[in-house]
Amino acid sequence: MRFILTILTLFISNIVYSQITLPVTASQYTKTIDSAITLIKITDTAVYNRLDLMVDVVDMWLSAFSSCDTKVIYISRNDVLLGVQNVAAVLVHESQHLWIWNSKIDLSKQDEEIMCYKYELAFLDKIPNCEKYLKKHAINAIIEFGSSK
Repeated sequence: MRFILTILTLFISNIVYSQITLPVTASQYTKTIDSAITLIKITDTAVYNRLDLMVDVVDMWLSAFSSCDTKVIYISRNDVLLGVQNVAAVLVHESQHLWIWNSKIDLSKQDEEIMCYKYELAFLDKIPNCEKYLKKHAINAIIEFGSSK
């Protein structure tokens, strides 16, 4: 009986959004991440479908920057604290990295980042009342990675 209760507790404590799972480790930030996924879904169905296809798990980590690995996006605590639009931008950006890797597209690190930031910027342009600093960050990153080639 205790085993069944443990399994049920683990199952119930995980939030599942379509196929994307938000683990317990992100519990205090789950609402922000869930709201970001919803923002993506209502803003651009194609971007959401790519996110849903490429990502199984969104998890938190204490690194300074968000990142990704096969089917997982790791969101830094700093990125979550910047709010829903920022988390949506991170999810879109990192899902593009996963799509590039899954598609076996051979790009330099700079070209890959430029492609991801352009994808992110195109998404941000569709968000009503998008935070200006998010667009500025994406544009500056495109310029910076373009000049380091």
